[in-house]
Amino acid sequence: MTEELADPHADRPRTLHGVRVEAHDYVPKRDEESLKRLSDFTVSWWPGGNRPDAEARLLRDSGPGTRMGRVTALSSDEPVLIRYHSPRPLTVVTFSYSSGMLATILRDGGDRISAEQLSSFDIDVVPLAATMRDLAREALQSNLGGSLAVEALATWLLIQLARTMAAVRCKPFGRVGGLAGWQLKRIRERLAEVDCPLPRMGELAELVDLSAGHLSRAYRASEGQCLHREIADIRLARSCDLLRHSGLSIGEIGARLGFRSANGFTLAFRRETGETPRAYRRRAAPA
Repeated sequence: MTEELADPHADRPRTLHGVRVEAHDYVPKRDEESLKRLSDFTVSWWPGGNRPDAEARLLRDSGPGTRMGRVTALSSDEPVLIRYHSPRPLTVVTFSYSSGMLATILRDGGDRISAEQLSSFDIDVVPLAATMRDLAREALQSNLGGSLAVEALATWLLIQLARTMAAVRCKPFGRVGGLAGWQLKRIRERLAEVDCPLPRMGELAELVDLSAGHLSRAYRASEGQCLHREIADIRLARSCDLLRHSGLSIGEIGARLGFRSANGFTLAFRRETGETPRAYRRRAAPA
């Protein structure tokens, strides 16, 4: 087993048995378009309030792309065209699996699935997200037993992903149904309003004349992202921005974001980022 300690600010990788971990800051150019062909099966994680403002599609496909989520998994065999829309800086953590490790996991057990069937531009499954948070935290910190923890969690993440995709038995790149253009426009405009609390699902459903259940399915088909996750991502991004740039107290920020108490906001923020709002504010405050 070889090992290098990861430094998220220096783009140095940590290489373990069958798993390569990298963390770096990325600032895409406005309207950048890039073609990615990965050498290994790769899972990407955009931690905290990060989310790629990007659309992606397989090179062999035509038509519009799918909006990328905070966790993506891409096979090494599929060239992917990615179009970025804004220059805001992002932090990305990637986990690349060797072909040997991938093959070992995929052939273990009776439920056969290919690397292509594991691929998705948006993975929004709670157990996977929880594992990814733990994995990113272990990879970016020098904790006791960190090397073993990263290897174990990376293996478990891949097993969870394989079991999830084997259960649904579908190609997640496909798009079925979706929202009309005017419906997407109304939802985006409402989500972009910063002078009022973020809307609940019922309000958005009424806004586009659909039931909440229909809206949830149609939004995911159109955007490649769960609407509940989209709202949570926006709330997290706004909370990070307020913590960095405003003088508001933790309770005031929580109230502005719709939380009933500072404790409720703190618990939700820690669940998403792995640290408290106060710790994040100290670490991320402008110099």
